[in-house]
Amino acid sequence: WAANPLLNSSLAKNKYWNKYQDESGRMTAGMQKLARASSASEQLAIVKEMQNVFWEDIPYISFGDTFLTMGVRADIEGAETLFSMPVNVYNAWRSK
Repeated sequence: WAANPLLNSSLAKNKYWNKYQDESGRMTAGMQKLARASSASEQLAIVKEMQNVFWEDIPYISFGDTFLTMGVRADIEGAETLFSMPVNVYNAWRSK
């Protein structure tokens, strides 16, 4: 349980991932119920319902449409590429 979803402006209608429209109306109803909930346990139960809405209604989330490209000279040894660190030259050397 982190910050209250009511304080997250990205959860407003038309602000979801890829402008999700909330066609079923379940997320909007959940936000209205959450705004009126008085106890922490009631709020937590509503938030769990809202998480299920994302699981059931959103077919996929486009997450970082990237294509990593890298060029390294043929005589460079030990260089590694990772998604989190595109070019790792620690302990890399140039062969002769």
